[in-house]
Amino acid sequence: MTLNNSTPNTGDAILVTVNATDNVGVTNVLANGASLTNQGESIWNGTIVALAGTNQVNVSASDAAGNTVWDYSTSYTATTPSIDLISNPGFESGTSPWIFYTNGTGRFNIISPGFEGNNASVVRIISGGSNIQLYQKGLALKPNTQYRLSFEAKSSSGHDVKVSLLKHGSPYTNYGFAQIFNLNKDWQTFTTEFNTKRFTNTVNDGRLMFYLAQFAEAGDKYYFDSVKLEEVQ
Repeated sequence: MTLNNSTPNTGDAILVTVNATDNVGVTNVLANGASLTNQGESIWNGTIVALAGTNQVNVSASDAAGNTVWDYSTSYTATTPSIDLISNPGFESGTSPWIFYTNGTGRFNIISPGFEGNNASVVRIISGGSNIQLYQKGLALKPNTQYRLSFEAKSSSGHDVKVSLLKHGSPYTNYGFAQIFNLNKDWQTFTTEFNTKRFTNTVNDGRLMFYLAQFAEAGDKYYFDSVKLEEVQ
């Protein structure tokens, strides 16, 4: 028995090929309960659907006399790809749907090249303010679930940034994450994991916010790229 892919993604089709011979004549071959098709002489094949994790492929071959033999010698390991909850994470499509807000003055633009890919974003602080943030809203989150946040960032002055996950709207409930990241003048990659808190059912009003106000000064430039928020599988 052979598989065309022993490390598929969950849900992928796996082609199973079996060489089954018998002096009476093989009449039926199954793989995990799915019927395989005879391709001529002793070769049978067909597909099964990959289930998450490591799984054995159970093949049975039956002949015209009613005899059945089994083969459990082959297995595969399927992984479930992570899904980034952030749209346009690398700013390759421009600024949308990212939102920049300041009660001072500033600009939010795309630069090239990025840390990854063609683009990155830059927030330019022209004058300071008490509320300066770059964020994305409308994130669907599960309760009591582990997530992984990663991003690349730097600032022209080495001033820091606070990143939070919260409710987009009053009372702006923190959904389990708020952390200050120590930026410098060179690109760095940041990765952290956390569990969502303070809600009991799936919500669709999450806001991932890069909050600059308590650190940024006039003339500062903040750069961001490759923002990913993924459920830990």
